[in-house]
Amino acid sequence: MRANLFLLAVALAFSFVVAVAGLRIAAPELGRPDTRLLFTSDPPLRDEIGAIRYPPHRSVRSVLLYGDEIELDVSFRTNDLGLVDHRDYLPAVPAQPSYAFVGDSYAAGVEGGRPWLPELRDRLGIQAYALGMGATGVLGFERMLESMSRLLEFSDVVFVAISDDFFRPLWRPRVRDDGLWVCVDAESDADCAGGLPIARLMTRNASADELFAQAREIHAERARARGIARSLLRSSRVLVVARDLLAAQLRGARGDTVAEESFAALERVRAAHPDARIRFVHVPDKYETQRGAYDLDLAARLADTGIEYLPVLGACPWSPQRYLARDNHPDAAGYQALAECVARILDLTPARATR
Repeated sequence: MRANLFLLAVALAFSFVVAVAGLRIAAPELGRPDTRLLFTSDPPLRDEIGAIRYPPHRSVRSVLLYGDEIELDVSFRTNDLGLVDHRDYLPAVPAQPSYAFVGDSYAAGVEGGRPWLPELRDRLGIQAYALGMGATGVLGFERMLESMSRLLEFSDVVFVAISDDFFRPLWRPRVRDDGLWVCVDAESDADCAGGLPIARLMTRNASADELFAQAREIHAERARARGIARSLLRSSRVLVVARDLLAAQLRGARGDTVAEESFAALERVRAAHPDARIRFVHVPDKYETQRGAYDLDLAARLADTGIEYLPVLGACPWSPQRYLARDNHPDAAGYQALAECVARILDLTPARATR
């Protein structure tokens, strides 16, 4: 399978390079696809356990640009623990049941403009902690639970995650100048900073014109650094697919290792919280939604860990229209639908938010 993907990637690259070059010459405005650029006002931090959090009590702003258009511009509050919530968690008030919702950006829900989990908690009147953090994976979820269990008590653990989370290694944030890098633990700061930053820093009140001007400077700098050939490869949508397939071929073995480590992490979470009810809400990303099937078959693997598996696909109405137009995250309506789905499959209601 991987050999076939490799050959397909090579074929795509050579087949389209001439066509794309011709398009650039004949109609440059058509040959220039969207370019993704993320800005953030407050970079995340990593605590002594290795959990990724934001600085506490901040108003964080994130802006996502695609070419000369704004895909999203959202702001959200962090609480006393640097988590995406308008409510502080300390001092913790014991309650039964008490839910720890842990996961990635789908759990944090900031792309929708109004994080869905705190709203769901407030509407139902339940005790719930929002422990979701963007770009983290299952290995990061374990660190988050370990860190928060020192401060909070919870009877239930609910993972809200996507398939890709099983392939995400542990990482640390690194800030240099106006860039934010996500550095895998196994690589040095120097090697990490040799690549492109995942986001650029901005002021909270930066105007759209200021961000577009900064984006133009960034793209011009990248183009000069890469040269014409590399710029063509990186910016062509078709060639990006070929490039990503090649990258998948090269990192396949490492991804498989991270996946096995992630399943082992879930077993450790189960052992660390023997009395907790632990459930895994499997949210489809946009591409899985389009296919109507998950990339990973988690049901059997999670059954072996004693964790209840709850797939969104098949349990709740779901469609590709619940996502942002040019991004893999849900939009505001999509996150609202996710909140309703989670409440339904967990059987959470004001009268029955029980185990």
